[in-house]
Amino acid sequence: MPDPTQKLHQTLLELARQLEHAEDMDPELRAELRQRLDALRARLDSGEPAERPLLEGIRALTLRFEASHPALAEAVGAVASALAQIGI
Repeated sequence: MPDPTQKLHQTLLELARQLEHAEDMDPELRAELRQRLDALRARLDSGEPAERPLLEGIRALTLRFEASHPALAEAVGAVASALAQIGI
């Protein structure tokens, strides 16, 4: 069983792939989500704990595109679950 941090990294990679292939997504929303995910990835790579406001910002973005991109919203939910598993 992979450790929770490894699972989070895998989930972030999958989300990045889905984000690249999401059609008809508002470019500003895509850029904002990509920026937040990059910030989260950088925090994890540095060994620093991710901050709860970062996660909450990602969740808020999810609500903005949930109806138009349900698979992407599900992937963001998986990131949130993985963060919860590591105590964030």
